[in-house]
Amino acid sequence: MNKKGVLGAVIAGVVLLVSAIGLLMSLTKIDNGNVGIVYSPNGGVKDEALSQGFHFVGLLDRVNEYPTKLRTVDAKNLTVSTKDGKNINIDLSYSYKIDASKVTSIYKTFGSVPVEELEKGYLERRLLESARKVVSKYNLLDIYGEDATEATIEINQDYEKRVAKFGFLVSDTTLGAPKADEKTTRGNRRTCKSGARESKRKKLELENDKIDSQRKQVQAEGEAKKKEIDAEAEANAKQSDCKLYYRRANTKQRSGSTIKAWLDRDSRR
Repeated sequence: MNKKGVLGAVIAGVVLLVSAIGLLMSLTKIDNGNVGIVYSPNGGVKDEALSQGFHFVGLLDRVNEYPTKLRTVDAKNLTVSTKDGKNINIDLSYSYKIDASKVTSIYKTFGSVPVEELEKGYLERRLLESARKVVSKYNLLDIYGEDATEATIEINQDYEKRVAKFGFLVSDTTLGAPKADEKTTRGNRRTCKSGARESKRKKLELENDKIDSQRKQVQAEGEAKKKEIDAEAEANAKQSDCKLYYRRANTKQRSGSTIKAWLDRDSRR
């Protein structure tokens, strides 16, 4: 082989090698459950998102991936205030996924920020806004008690509305046990102690009222029994007086008849 043939073969080999390297460098893989947004220095953001799998992009293009599968996020120690002015820290967890049809809008709004930073930044700020808005409608004891479930539902609904317009689809928000600050905790202890004393006082009052009611009932029953006995005694006394009266009347009648008989007998003599 002459020199020209060797040189041509070398050049062809170099071209093929460079082409192969270029193809490999332009090949990108979108992970399962993600979509990709392509940004070109020349044309900006491309409207069409890349689905999962392998794709060829320009050598200078950048690809940002966004998850369309469900993700769970924990937000710890969010400080909120209750309706009665108590500061508490709450833990919230929620699940979300990104609407694949809006990933281009997300990129145009937030740039190439990784989704983990969005979770700690934009999404957590919106969640805090929703939590503060909802918790401010409830007293401290309500948040600790029966209204916790209702408050969680309201937080989820408000948070969902705030972020849905950007393509974040939120679901399953969960409210952890609220944690009061030291000042509020001391106040709660005093409130609980005061409540316990008040409960004990009311219980004692109820017991005293019950005893007093029972005493009055016994007294009333005794008075009724006494009246019954007095009435019966009075009736018996009247009956005895009547019997005595009739007995005396009969005695007088018999005495009168005897005297009359004597007088009649003497007159006949």
